[in-house]
Amino acid sequence: MTGTLLERYRTQAGACNVEFLFGAISVLTELDGKIRQSSNQRLLVELGLMKIAGLGQKKNDTLTSPGSIRFPN
Repeated sequence: MTGTLLERYRTQAGACNVEFLFGAISVLTELDGKIRQSSNQRLLVELGLMKIAGLGQKKNDTLTSPGSIRFPN
């Protein structure tokens, strides 16, 4: 890794709080367990990315709260 790239990663990592990172890891873990069985893997990945993007939203926003998106089995 170059010094510039490493510095950019450090800057980006500093912008994320621990709660967001653990939430994203949780979403990815749930997704990993279901993606192999899914008939529409792309949709499942897109829903997972949307769920991660919504982790920083207000908790009272029912349309984007992390628990409002359920992955299909």
